[in-house]
Amino acid sequence: MKKLFVAAMLAITVAACGQDAQTPEPEAQTPEPQTTNPQTPVTPPGMVLIPAGSFLMGDADGQDMEKPVHEVELDAFYMDTHEVT
Repeated sequence: MKKLFVAAMLAITVAACGQDAQTPEPEAQTPEPQTTNPQTPVTPPGMVLIPAGSFLMGDADGQDMEKPVHEVELDAFYMDTHEVT
């Protein structure tokens, strides 16, 4: 079943590539510069902003490497919406 799916996806990809080869490419367009406030960050495509915050890390009853419970503060950061391999 998995081989059939892979073969079908390959056939679709090959067919799509063949169709693209026959159509002329559109003229390249220069992207317009983004005019944003320098103080406002622009979220990259495919990513989400994880806001800054703090949380308690550790375990009072756990192994030695898990002790003590302590507060950890993180700066805001961006994370991909999909797993990257």
